[in-house]
Amino acid sequence: MYAVFNVSDVREQERLTRKYAIMAFFLGLTSGLTQFLTNLCFAKSGEALTMRMRKLTFSAILRQEIDYFDDDSNSMGALVTRLSSDASAIKV
Repeated sequence: MYAVFNVSDVREQERLTRKYAIMAFFLGLTSGLTQFLTNLCFAKSGEALTMRMRKLTFSAILRQEIDYFDDDSNSMGALVTRLSSDASAIKV
């Protein structure tokens, strides 16, 4: 790009400048699209991981003995909160 300033013909300079500007535009456009797709794929895989962890945690809760639910720290609200917060914490 810097060699364009060494060209003595003004029309040739304009042509090369236009060419490099178009190349820079498409490079930026491609880079932006690639970044968007990367973020989308990471978000999708993170959501799938969170859903899998919630299912595994829920099935582990259901396999507990009945007296597990009698404990105050294992009330329905505490278990639901643990189910939502622990699975979401893995995403971070």
